[in-house]
Amino acid sequence: MYRALGLVAVIALLPIFGCGGNGGNKVIATVSYEDGSPVPLGQVRFVSDDYETFGKIENGKVDIGSMDGGVPNGTYKVAVQATEQGGAEGGTYGKPLVDAKYGNPNTSGIEIKVEENKDIEIVVGKKP
Repeated sequence: MYRALGLVAVIALLPIFGCGGNGGNKVIATVSYEDGSPVPLGQVRFVSDDYETFGKIENGKVDIGSMDGGVPNGTYKVAVQATEQGGAEGGTYGKPLVDAKYGNPNTSGIEIKVEENKDIEIVVGKKP
């Protein structure tokens, strides 16, 4: 009976402690427009065939994958979405701040290779 209870306890704790993490890297990005001004808020997604993670842009800075244990080594397509801060009513979003092509990792034209902890720069065009 104790063995069964121990097994149940281990299974119950797996989602909390994970299975040793993904051995990810710390990736900090500066996100700016072509004119050098920072993208004020939004989201950056890293997408590969095996893994996807994201980070929230705040004042032109984003920590990618920090909530997922870091970013595993690999090559990632990158998507950037940014909107004006919406009104409090209904949690609406404001108007888009970046060109729509950047919102899709397949059309953004941005690709990043991650092999270790690194700082990167992501430059996007403003919405026309």
